[in-house]
Amino acid sequence: MVGLEKLMRGLEPASYLELQRVLGEISGLIVGAKVLRLYHMDDGSIILKLRSDSFSGELRIVPGLFFYLVHDGYEKPVKLSQAGKVMRSLIEGMKISGASLVEGERILIIELEGRQKLKLICEFLPKGTIVILDEAGRILACLQRLEMRDRRIAPGEQYILPPRRPAPSLETLKETLKRQHAPEKKIVSILASEAGLGGRYAEEILQLAGIDRSRKIGELSADEVSRILEVAREGFEVVNNGQPVV
Repeated sequence: MVGLEKLMRGLEPASYLELQRVLGEISGLIVGAKVLRLYHMDDGSIILKLRSDSFSGELRIVPGLFFYLVHDGYEKPVKLSQAGKVMRSLIEGMKISGASLVEGERILIIELEGRQKLKLICEFLPKGTIVILDEAGRILACLQRLEMRDRRIAPGEQYILPPRRPAPSLETLKETLKRQHAPEKKIVSILASEAGLGGRYAEEILQLAGIDRSRKIGELSADEVSRILEVAREGFEVVNNGQPVV
C-alpha cells in the first residue's frame, strides 16, 4: 500500500480519517478470512496471517500508529512472547466476521467467530495496545496493561471505551467554525483538535485553501472560511468515495 511503510518508519500516528480510508479499502478482503496464525513482532506490533477463498496475506497492526495489509509476508521472530502465545491460543483458526472503527476514535474493532465470539480491539491512541474481549466485553488478553484516569486495561477487567466524540465530518467542521472562539486562537489548532481532523489534515486543508497555518481565527474573512470548507468537502469525498490504492 502506497505510503504506509513510510508512515510507519516516520512513527507518526494515523488520524481517524486515515484509518477510516484504509479500513474502507481492506475490509472486503479481511472480512470472511480465517486467522491462520498470530505473531508478536519485536517492534510491539502483531501480524495476523489471513486466508480466504479470494485472499491470502498478512494484516499488521501497530498499536498507537497504524494498520495495513500486505499480500506477501515478513520475517517472524523465532520465539513468540508470552502475550503473543495467549493471544494466538484465543484467536487462531477463527474467522473475521466484521471490522469497524469506533466513531470518532482511533480504535479498530475486529469481530471474530469460531469456537466462541470474540473481539480484537486495536487502539491507535497515544498509549496504544491490543486487547481481546469475550462476548461480555471482559478482557481475556492484552499486549500491555494500562492504567488511565478513567479506565484500566488488564486481563479480567471490563473493557471501557474512551469518552465518545463525534467523527470528523463536514457538518462537524461547519459547526466548529460557527462557534465562538478566542480571536487569538490559531485556525490550525481549531481544525486539528476541535474539528478532529488531526494535524496533518488540518495543515493540508489550510495549504490548499491558501491560508497560512499561523493565522488566527479572528483574522479570517468569510471568504477564507468558505475556502476552508470547500477544500475540506473535497477531502471528505476522497476519504469516503476515493479509489482504492491497495
